[in-house]
Amino acid sequence: MKLRFKLPLVYTLLIAALGAAFVVFTSRLVEQRMVEEEHEYFGSLAKTLAMNTANAISLRDYAALREFVDNMAHGEHVRYAVILDDGGVVFAHSRHELEGKLLDDPVSRASAAAEELLMQPDGTDTLDVTAPLHIAGRKWGAVRIGYSLTEMQQKVAQARNLVLLAGLIATLMGTAVAIFIARRITAPLHALHRGTEIIGAGDLNYRLAVSADDEIGQLAAAFNTMTGHLRKNYQAIERAKHEWETSLDAVSDPLFIHDQEFKILRCNRAYVQAAGISFQEIIGKPYYEVFPKSDGPTEGCSKALERQEDGEEEIFVPAVDRIFNAKFYLVRNVDGAYLYSLHILKDITESKRAEEKLRNSEASLAKAQQIAHLGSWDWNMATGELFWSDEIYRIFGLAPHEFGATYEAFLNFVHSEDREFVTQSVNAALVEQKSYSINHRIVLPDGSERFVHEEAEVIRDREGKPTQMSGIVHDITEWKKAEEELHELFLAAMQSLASAIEAKSPWTRGHSERVADYAVKIGQSLELTDDELEKLRIAALLHDIGKIGTYDGILDKHGKLTDAEYESIKQHPGRGAEMLAPIKQLRDIIPWVRGHHERFDGAGYPDGLRGEDIPLQARILAVADTFDSMTAVRPYRTTPGKAQALEEIHLHSGTQFDPKVVEAFLRTEPLAAPTLNGNNHVTEAIHGQVVS
Repeated sequence: MKLRFKLPLVYTLLIAALGAAFVVFTSRLVEQRMVEEEHEYFGSLAKTLAMNTANAISLRDYAALREFVDNMAHGEHVRYAVILDDGGVVFAHSRHELEGKLLDDPVSRASAAAEELLMQPDGTDTLDVTAPLHIAGRKWGAVRIGYSLTEMQQKVAQARNLVLLAGLIATLMGTAVAIFIARRITAPLHALHRGTEIIGAGDLNYRLAVSADDEIGQLAAAFNTMTGHLRKNYQAIERAKHEWETSLDAVSDPLFIHDQEFKILRCNRAYVQAAGISFQEIIGKPYYEVFPKSDGPTEGCSKALERQEDGEEEIFVPAVDRIFNAKFYLVRNVDGAYLYSLHILKDITESKRAEEKLRNSEASLAKAQQIAHLGSWDWNMATGELFWSDEIYRIFGLAPHEFGATYEAFLNFVHSEDREFVTQSVNAALVEQKSYSINHRIVLPDGSERFVHEEAEVIRDREGKPTQMSGIVHDITEWKKAEEELHELFLAAMQSLASAIEAKSPWTRGHSERVADYAVKIGQSLELTDDELEKLRIAALLHDIGKIGTYDGILDKHGKLTDAEYESIKQHPGRGAEMLAPIKQLRDIIPWVRGHHERFDGAGYPDGLRGEDIPLQARILAVADTFDSMTAVRPYRTTPGKAQALEEIHLHSGTQFDPKVVEAFLRTEPLAAPTLNGNNHVTEAIHGQVVS
């Protein structure tokens, strides 16, 4: 048979065979691709619905769920949309009458049990697509969408018919123009062959020349289209690879991926730097031969791989003298099969060293607190929790952390007589923003008492509301005892000094003690504080200390003093003030000693002060001193008696004496005491005037 017949025949048969193969291949490819795209589309819609309804599911927002299924049911190819809970009960259904019911057909049961995307025919022309609902790692239910297969099958049939038609036309045209094709086909075939070789070699930018609209031309166009898709997919893969590598390199911690044999598949730039070798030298080697180097995989990594679970451990690398926190993550495919492990090495050297320093510092602080008998505390206003350092427990006679510290428990330890004072001090610090620095007593479990000093500061929020109170407790029991002993010693010294003053004359013996008693009673009547009363007593004991420099003859003289002698006597308040000036503990009482002979009308000495310019305590001493002087026996006169003395004091109220002090004095014990001369009616009369 001649070539001109053989070639057309051969090409006719070839074209027919190629056409048939093309039709079968293309129809199947088209059908498969159309089905896959439809499934992908259906699956993505189901997943999207699952993601969009997650929040409404967790909130049980049934209105929102119904709106979601109603909107989905109006979508193209959608026959129904359903949202189930984890037991298969319908949350929402495009057929509202099924809401709240349990769908117990095989397809519904399989959907309720699905842990991943599930596609299943329902026995009719509908494809049921199920997407499980997971929120925070927990399955809450599933989303089902029913899609019509009829329209998809129609589209597939149309595409198949088109392909069959195209193949038939191509075959008929090939048969009719076999000779023409035989002459013209060799060049396009050669070009097609050449193009496929170039594309196969990896040049995805190459395009076949489409010189005719026949089967070969269509094949060339199809190859061009396919090459374009391949190029786009390859570019997307390269872009994703670049983004993935860039993301890994952006992580500052060493990171690598290894397979089940611990061989490194990928690592980031930080790991390359830590290993000290090139990327090419790292890939394919077991990580324990690269970094961190060891005899084998780390214990935590081996256990994680053996147990098929994530894990972490601390690793010390002597080569670089660093400590790393190694975390292991197992990566699996969609079927749950192990693919590879991801390791992240976080350098925690500095934080570990800081922790060690902090522990040492805390130990030193605890030791220092124990030595100093000083503890620290923090009170959280929001929770009511009270944190005590170990030393506070010891101060309160408890073993560290023996009980849960609270503000109420703390108040139970406070001495009952001090509890109100402590509570008021705390409230003043919190509400009135006053400073908190107090001394009070506590009662230990064994009944013994201790003195403690507390200081604290209040931490407030932006609105000024107290949120935390932090402070210290200092055991000052021994200091308090020493202070009391020193104070008693000081008072004894003052009394001895007063006795030494009065020893100059037998007529003034006991004068300072009596003046001190009268002054303290007046001070109590005027509601002075305990501290002020104590200082007033000392001032009374020492008010005549200046008389040490006065001649005894003047003090014991029986007759009237001369002007010179009187001037000498008048110097004793100022002289007493000068004698006390070097003693800083008596600095507060010096003006009182100096002013106890001042008069309310300004006619006194040594400074001629008037009214309120005279210190209150000096005005008190003036009344107490005058009363005792008038009621005591003197060498130059007999005592007029208490009643007369009270009458004299009352008479000179507002001139020599402060009326307020006189009134307070007349309310005290001397008013009720019997008079020496029996004139008690005078006292009662004066008392009546004062009361009225």
